[in-house]
Amino acid sequence: MAERRTVKCEGRFPELREYIFGDPIDMILEGRTLVSPSEMRGLWELIGGDVFSYDPKDPYYASTLDRPRKQPEVTANSLVPLFSDDFVLERGLVTVYGLEQKVPIEIAGLLETLSREGDRFVVETLGIETDKIVFPNKKNLEGYVVHTGFGIGSLSEGGVRGGGVRSDAPFLVEIHRKVAKNELNLAAVLGFWAQNKTMLVSQMQPCRNAELPEGVSLGIGCLVTGEHIARKMGFEEIEVYTAKSHPTFRTHPQGWAQYGAEFVKNSDDAVKIIGGYTLSPRDTWVKRL
Repeated sequence: MAERRTVKCEGRFPELREYIFGDPIDMILEGRTLVSPSEMRGLWELIGGDVFSYDPKDPYYASTLDRPRKQPEVTANSLVPLFSDDFVLERGLVTVYGLEQKVPIEIAGLLETLSREGDRFVVETLGIETDKIVFPNKKNLEGYVVHTGFGIGSLSEGGVRGGGVRSDAPFLVEIHRKVAKNELNLAAVLGFWAQNKTMLVSQMQPCRNAELPEGVSLGIGCLVTGEHIARKMGFEEIEVYTAKSHPTFRTHPQGWAQYGAEFVKNSDDAVKIIGGYTLSPRDTWVKRL
């Protein structure tokens, strides 16, 4: 029997999230997991004055370093993306968060659906068939399924071998390979932020439980899949960090020696192979859709 893997990564903004989901959330929810707008406001009233004190190398609020990511409004709704899938957000909270990030109302509504209909959103809501997701080498995602998820710190389950990928972004796209009837193994996760009319990709991460199609790199697999979803949702452009500008190297600068080449392959090299991307003044790659 294959060894079941565990997941150690804690997700982005760990200090802030550890604070929020300690005593403050217990005081507000008293053990419940369903979060209403009034409870979100109560949580904000309790912690709003303290949220600027955490994760100084990569803060969620008022970051002067992460220029591509639109800074959240200083309101209760800004807490929405920090809730992992351990909680259930009352319908409408994701929509309101999207509107505060200046996302058009039609896209904001789709983000709400994305957060709730993980195994149905891509096929049923957007009408995307995986065999129509074709990569530059002509391979496609036939034999795979694409699910969605929501919440920083959420776990995309790895499948029958355990493990998985911990989210660093609020909106998730999971690429799973079918291994048997009703059995899936996770191959990759794309995480993105929604702001204005842009899908900002901040996470592309593999899972060792499954491979993407032969000859398709992580970056190409994630970005081409992301482009299909972004178009169908109504985004006007997709944006991805260059390898050097990625936020992970602010909190872990020593990681460049170990992981830098992989980030170059899956960002800078991938966009050149896919085509249509240009370098922005924010040190990101941007493609009009």
